[in-house]
Amino acid sequence: MSDVCVCGPSIIRYRQFFIGTGYTKGTILPTGFCDDASVDTGNVDSEEKNRRQMLNRRIDSIAKLNDDWNGYGAAPFSSAVVGNARALVSLLPCKAKVFPTSQSSIQFEFDTIPGRYLEVEVFSDHYAMFFDDSTVQEELDSTTQEYILQRIAQYNAK
Repeated sequence: MSDVCVCGPSIIRYRQFFIGTGYTKGTILPTGFCDDASVDTGNVDSEEKNRRQMLNRRIDSIAKLNDDWNGYGAAPFSSAVVGNARALVSLLPCKAKVFPTSQSSIQFEFDTIPGRYLEVEVFSDHYAMFFDDSTVQEELDSTTQEYILQRIAQYNAK
């Protein structure tokens, strides 16, 4: 469905991370782009604020990517996509990972609960979603923010 963010010791260069799936090309983004989405401070409000700030910093980094950022001709991200991603961050009740995609969208992945997976792709005019909780598997090419929030609640349900 999309590109991947690769973060690992074999590709760290100058304390920065390589983004993209190209074998010889890609973009090096600033340190912190692939950091944990939250800091455990013991304070729920502070933890949530830190998590959202981290996600917004990642989105800011994605917004600064230039033409061909993945080595395969990917285009930069529109202000509409960036705005929709930031709007989603303000509503998220749980941790997520954020990645750029070669489809000029921003992808959120939720994979911290064993047996459950949720992927939300933010476009300028819609959202796409993949949801799997071992009993239900659903893939939608276009859905609303409200439906995404329902699936996030289901993802978090015990």
